[in-house]
Amino acid sequence: IKCSRCQYVDFEEIHGNPLSIGISIDGSLDVNRITDIFFSVQWNEADADVNRNIQKWMSANRTCLQLKRSDEVQVLNFFCFAGNKGIELANGTITGVTGGSYGRFTNVSLDTIRTGVKIDKTGGGSVVFTNIDINAGTWQGTAVDTDSCFDITNNESVALVINGGACRGSRGDGINYAPTNAENGAVSFTVSDFSINAIGQGATSGK
Repeated sequence: IKCSRCQYVDFEEIHGNPLSIGISIDGSLDVNRITDIFFSVQWNEADADVNRNIQKWMSANRTCLQLKRSDEVQVLNFFCFAGNKGIELANGTITGVTGGSYGRFTNVSLDTIRTGVKIDKTGGGSVVFTNIDINAGTWQGTAVDTDSCFDITNNESVALVINGGACRGSRGDGINYAPTNAENGAVSFTVSDFSINAIGQGATSGK
């Protein structure tokens, strides 16, 4: 599902097996709601070899939820199994409505995802993750040492909060926090009640 220059987005009860991008929003202002989403990887159960090759590609390339500019997004009950990125916050590409996203993400489960949450650009509001469970890893492919639960490289949010949940299986850092614009970074970055079981450092790095 791709939505550009849309407002008052309301996606609800979507189940499917998206190949490359599950949901992509770019240039959407005001309140956007994404509720009760279930993405998996079953494409061709009749042919195991075909299914395996497709799943391998999806694991290396798929993004489950991509937000390039979405104001006050509200994500509730979001599940995705297998992919390269679970949730991606990136810079908007539409003239006049560029910038990052902000909002709240509640009850999120990202299972066997190489990078659970990739943050390249946030907006001016708060970004809050509550009760998020991430199993960082690779499905039907070779595990990579850069697997991580959170990879944060650019942050302009008023407050970035991870409140409740777990990170497991990460071969890299559980949380990699190394914004390139550190001097203009978040007013606060808070992690609470979030357990990390990672092969790498397993703790916030690059602060």
